Amino acid sequence: MQRGKGIVLIMICLSLWWSGEKTVWAATPSSLPPSAQPLPAEMALSLEESIHLALQNNLDLHIERFGPQIQATTVGVEQSAFDPSLTLRSRIAREREGKDAPASFPNEGVSDEKIVEVEGRLEQRLPTGSRYTLRFQEERLDSNESGAGRTINPTHTQSLRLSFRQSLLRNFGYRVNTTPIRLARNNQRISEHVFRQRVIDIVTQVEELYWNLVLRKEELKVEEQQLRLAQDLLQKARVQVEVGTLASLDLLQAEAEVASLQGDVIIAQNRVATANDRLKAALNLPQTLQDWEVDIIPTDQPDFVSQPLSVDTAIETAFLHRPDYRQAQIDIENRSLQLRFRKNQLYPLLDLNGSVGLNNRLEEEFADALDSTFSGKFFSWEVGLTLQIPLGNREARNRFTRAKLEASQALTALKRLEQQIIVEVREAVRNVRASQERVATTRLARELAEKQLAAEEKKLAVGLSSVRNVLELQRDLAVARRNEIQALIDYRLALATLAKAQGITLDVYHLTLE
Repeated sequence: MQRGKGIVLIMICLSLWWSGEKTVWAATPSSLPPSAQPLPAEMALSLEESIHLALQNNLDLHIERFGPQIQATTVGVEQSAFDPSLTLRSRIAREREGKDAPASFPNEGVSDEKIVEVEGRLEQRLPTGSRYTLRFQEERLDSNESGAGRTINPTHTQSLRLSFRQSLLRNFGYRVNTTPIRLARNNQRISEHVFRQRVIDIVTQVEELYWNLVLRKEELKVEEQQLRLAQDLLQKARVQVEVGTLASLDLLQAEAEVASLQGDVIIAQNRVATANDRLKAALNLPQTLQDWEVDIIPTDQPDFVSQPLSVDTAIETAFLHRPDYRQAQIDIENRSLQLRFRKNQLYPLLDLNGSVGLNNRLEEEFADALDSTFSGKFFSWEVGLTLQIPLGNREARNRFTRAKLEASQALTALKRLEQQIIVEVREAVRNVRASQERVATTRLARELAEKQLAAEEKKLAVGLSSVRNVLELQRDLAVARRNEIQALIDYRLALATLAKAQGITLDVYHLTLE
């Protein structure tokens, strides 16, 4: 089998924490006709080209490759919980009301105040379990009040305050607070392995259909060759009957054999057409009814190359590369993250709260008020603790119990999967070894059948054998040839099954997901 050296680059969106490589679909080899153009009557395809076409044209694969991209957005959503937010607020107000001290207020004791207030606030939640707020506020008050109660008008009041809250028990620590992000990243990795498994399934399916088409075409060749041998024997039998060296009954046997073999050729042709259609459907080639009449000509042959195998090495490879095993391992990691988070939620809520601020004395100008604020002469601070103890705490306790059970369940599922992988790989290795032995024995059987037929034909030519004996040996040779072809195909399919069981199908055909 010819294996290409080209790389199919399959489009998926990887987040920044992964390999960082760009991913694109590899171009189809130039020898392949575009699916939008009418297909030729015959299309010669190698196995590699068939795989390329299947990956390019499979609509299910195009749908599923959006999965990792969608999961990548979930990572961004969870990370946004720690994005800072800036709030800007402004207010303009005017208040008029009567006062009991008319001497301090003109216009018959009516107080008239105009207020302009601006505020900026920066808030952010930190992964350590902290939350801070930085707030700056400035208020300008213009009043008609006079006398000893107000010597400065207008007045500017400013404050700059930093407030914080740090969780000390529940929600404390980087690992606890970043749990949603880690879960989202792991889910993205799971979606990538799901996509990888889907690609492996498609490649394996194309392998099976491709080699099945090769098998059916080779079987047709055997039947046609068998028919030619029977027709040659019929011609020789007619000559011998005419000269009187062969009985008429032998001629009837030869004619019956030719008719029977013609029926076998028709059956073989039908099997070829069915295998052809199945491969075309897997490649999504037909765009019109006329395209279904295209005959795919496989250019790869099931050449036999013996490969040394080690069961232990094959099992180790499967544990390293199988997408479903990697998914199960990531699921265990997710369960551990959730269990750690739920355990933390059992703790009481104990928060350290505090703030520190700068103030100013009343000033008539904004700049003077700003200088007064940052002079450090006027300040305030406070610190305190808040303790909240949930009585009963049934929700947290039940969520923690559920997380423990789910973690145990996932661990048990992983052990079961490990057993399944070992069984599958061991069986696949045995099938490869058995197929290797069958190739050797069927090849020898075919060579011996050819020699027996040649010897019997020589005996018939000198009248020492019968047509019936020759026909039986011809049938034996046809069976031997079919068995040899079947053994070669089974060997290639056994290798494909082993590669899938190990999770290395894409490596075998130099296909990568970057």
